Amino acid sequence: MLSFDAIRVNSDGGVTIAGRGPAGARILLMDGDRQIGSVQVDGSGGWIFVSDAPIAAGDHQLSLRLADGGAASGDVATVVVPERGRDIAGRPAAGGSSPLVLLTPQQGASTVLQAPPATSSGPTPAAPGGTGGSLSINVIDYGEGGTVFVSGRGRAGATIRLYLDNRPIGEGGADPSGRFRIRAEGTIEPGVYRLRADQLDAAGKVTARAETPFQRAAPAEVAVAEGRVVVQPGNSLWRIARRLYGEGPRYTVIYQANQQQIRDPDLIYPGQIFTVPPAATTTGPG
Repeated sequence: MLSFDAIRVNSDGGVTIAGRGPAGARILLMDGDRQIGSVQVDGSGGWIFVSDAPIAAGDHQLSLRLADGGAASGDVATVVVPERGRDIAGRPAAGGSSPLVLLTPQQGASTVLQAPPATSSGPTPAAPGGTGGSLSINVIDYGEGGTVFVSGRGRAGATIRLYLDNRPIGEGGADPSGRFRIRAEGTIEPGVYRLRADQLDAAGKVTARAETPFQRAAPAEVAVAEGRVVVQPGNSLWRIARRLYGEGPRYTVIYQANQQQIRDPDLIYPGQIFTVPPAATTTGPG
């Protein structure tokens, strides 16, 4: 099976990608329909690709194929590279540009592999009696039948426990890179909740905590309902535009329609409800 494990874009646009595949196979790395490189899988099933040239500014859809014409990966990695010296919203970036890398599997939750540094809040506070630590809730996605998946980052190897309005809804572990993806247990009815993640040490002591408001829309309304979309944790204007219009740069259409609510295109908040113009009436950025 072909898969991505890690993708990293450095400040100069160079790309390093690691993943898995059949031992000895040659894998083609695709950006849309264009091949950008190939790599040989080693005997243990792992591979690493380092680009020869910087990746261009813009939106990229990365996927994998076997060189012999066999299977292709179902996972897609979305890479958004700002213009050098500008952020994702197109404004001058303090300290340089910061790309966004989002892995979207065929099933389950999306995972943020690389993101611009957060500017809306400080470090995650320590829980009472805890030692603090980096913990974040990055993405909430919906699977078939309305299943809720929560993903984020914590301390490598730590246990992450989820609560909805102080009710336990799931538990899982952070992988060696600190990423976690947990399926919420039971049914979450439409409504407004408080979602919390606790990071536990080996003794079960809470060492860090992250919270966010969470508005659970009905499954049929997750995308758009009556010309509106409810912002979920992990959403950005770019990601919403890509989902609704097929092109991330059309985030400006949503921004212009909701300027009274959006002071900064980079900062939108869970629970906000935005008006979204129909795709037929929008045009790409000029």
